[in-house]
Amino acid sequence: MPKAIDLFCGAGGFSEGILQSGFDIVFSSDRSIEVMKTYTDRHEQLGIIE
Repeated sequence: MPKAIDLFCGAGGFSEGILQSGFDIVFSSDRSIEVMKTYTDRHEQLGIIE
């Protein structure tokens, strides 16, 4: 499985597209604590475990 990183990930729209394309996201980050909470919550809803 190809691997990807998502810098300045925001709420995770790009990450979701990358996942649907068959990539494994090995690292994601953003400067905003609120945004990272949204990103984490969204990916937990999708069943992704950190």
